[in-house]
Amino acid sequence: MSLAFSYSTKIPGFDPLSYVVNRDWPGAYERKFHRKVPSRLAYVEENPDLDSRAWGLLVKPSMTAVSWSKLLLDPENDPEIHAEMNRLCSEGIMRIPNNKDSVVVVSDYLAEIYRAVCSKLEGQNSRSVDFWLAVPAAWSEQARARLRDAATHAGFGGRPGDALHLVTEPEAAMSYFLHLESSIGSSLSAKQGECVIICDYGGGTVDVAAYLIENENPVTYRELTVSGGEFYCQIILICSMSGNTCGSTAVDRLFYKFMEETFGDAFIGLEPRLKGPGSFLMESFEKVKKRVHTLQPDEKVIISLSSGTGQGVRNSGLEELKISGDQLMSFMKPVVINICEIILSQIEAIYKKNLPRNGYITAGFLSPNTSIHRYVDLWHTSVTYLQTDVAIGAALLGAKVAHRPKNGVCRQHYGFKTHRLYDPLTDSRSEAYRDHFNGLELVANEVSWDFEKGQECEKDLHKERKIVFTHDGKDVAYMTIPILGSRADIAPVLHNSEGVHLVALIPCDFSHFDISRFQHYKKERDVIYKIELLIKMTFEEDEGRLRFRAFAFEHPVGEVAIRV
Repeated sequence: MSLAFSYSTKIPGFDPLSYVVNRDWPGAYERKFHRKVPSRLAYVEENPDLDSRAWGLLVKPSMTAVSWSKLLLDPENDPEIHAEMNRLCSEGIMRIPNNKDSVVVVSDYLAEIYRAVCSKLEGQNSRSVDFWLAVPAAWSEQARARLRDAATHAGFGGRPGDALHLVTEPEAAMSYFLHLESSIGSSLSAKQGECVIICDYGGGTVDVAAYLIENENPVTYRELTVSGGEFYCQIILICSMSGNTCGSTAVDRLFYKFMEETFGDAFIGLEPRLKGPGSFLMESFEKVKKRVHTLQPDEKVIISLSSGTGQGVRNSGLEELKISGDQLMSFMKPVVINICEIILSQIEAIYKKNLPRNGYITAGFLSPNTSIHRYVDLWHTSVTYLQTDVAIGAALLGAKVAHRPKNGVCRQHYGFKTHRLYDPLTDSRSEAYRDHFNGLELVANEVSWDFEKGQECEKDLHKERKIVFTHDGKDVAYMTIPILGSRADIAPVLHNSEGVHLVALIPCDFSHFDISRFQHYKKERDVIYKIELLIKMTFEEDEGRLRFRAFAFEHPVGEVAIRV
């Protein structure tokens, strides 16, 4: 994780374009100017020698620690990815301690970050603070909600006047690019009518987005889409062992696979602290990864498995590993190829629309990767590259010196479960029911989609739909309306189709509403209600969110917002 501060124009004496990047994390020592801190956490319960939990650079390789926990926040990951995560968890590489879940672990880590932030802002306690957390564009609404819950519980946005915001990593990277362009200039320019591609290939995710510059002064831009949803912000989640998706943790997992296949039980049987993230093994591998492009194919490098005191390693016979540059590149190659294919698909889509492509901006762990640049240059020699910074971009958004795109592009279909008349020729009898309010036979197994995948949303968007359902009268004061989603290219018809999932719930509060205004009848001791709600849908440009508001007889009863 990296941390940047940007000061608002409301603070006297500060340049509105100024920002400070934290380079002094607790435990840095020899890495005093290390601008990123590892997302690692060691609990007292698992490390008896600790007086309090250790985090970041304070976590030593000999400690039992947790890493990569953020990747477990999203329940919508591909089943193959889940299977790979479960395997890594079972081996202790990606793990959650007993009696905790991923939200608790992430919250505990963010609490340490929050304390570090507060210490840096000491003397500014009287001022309100906007916190902007950058998240993968690929994340589902549930993952965003879980991170928000974790951050809120950690203290972010908890003081009066403070606020917590989420922004996608490509948006933050674009913000930083526009800041460079407007303040000091860059190798890329933001010219009206041109396109900029953002590729953020970080630890566990790869996000690629394309933006069209609409105006130069002031700069306004929109996320690109094509009619019919043919082209939209492409999202690739963390990779499985097959290497068909990407992220820098994918390189680590390919290395793990190589070690398992090469050394078998001798490696598999090692304790997690000896082979997991932050171990001497992975710290050594991390240093070697950064040198891979300077190595000759047959040049050997040494990867150390311990500091010389690891008894478990010595007993296994795996004290150090000599590996060739060619073998190291084999860990990188599947990831590099997949990233390049994603970038090239964006460039081709822009060409098909006859739009001028300006350049390609990189951010994240692998951003200086020259292999990616060389591969793209084989197909498009006129590409200009620029490395950007997500943390600084998010801070600039918070200081209002950078702006988000004018529009949003739906990354999936959004809709509601609906009912229609029962058709004996096509419908299963078991799915039919009789509506006792009108006597009709109905089925409620379909989804009516209000937003299509790839659809553009702008601030003047207003849609309405009527939701009708029966309620048995139990817990009538509080109800929820499910919003469904699907990432399929063609929207499924049935609610139980593969890939149709719950996106969010609209919480409806009828405690201050006369529920008897709805049609109702008594059935034994229960009262059956026919609930009729009007759902109003709008797009909020500032936050890039769709807001769903529920009304009963023009009385607001609930709302929820989701990031498109």
